[in-house]
Amino acid sequence: LINSKLISWVHSKCNPKAQKGLFPKILVSDLKQIPVYPASDVEQTQIVKNVQLVIAAKKKDPNADTSALERQIDDMVYALYNLTPEEIAIVEGDK
Repeated sequence: LINSKLISWVHSKCNPKAQKGLFPKILVSDLKQIPVYPASDVEQTQIVKNVQLVIAAKKKDPNADTSALERQIDDMVYALYNLTPEEIAIVEGDK
């Protein structure tokens, strides 16, 4: 979840230290403020599977294009948080 577009967006909006273009230090207190929705076992398994595929691909070739898998992960996180298409567009910077 932490590396998803949604949680990155939430962190940037809720944390004044998170400025565009910088990689701010993420503190435990910052993480405690992020709402974590409970995922079913099936949802958790699918997210973990895709994350493991990204990690394996990057280990094999650091330049591997994993954007499709990363997109799937983001879509699963959006579904987990019940985001509407309009909310997704805001998170992705389309609005």
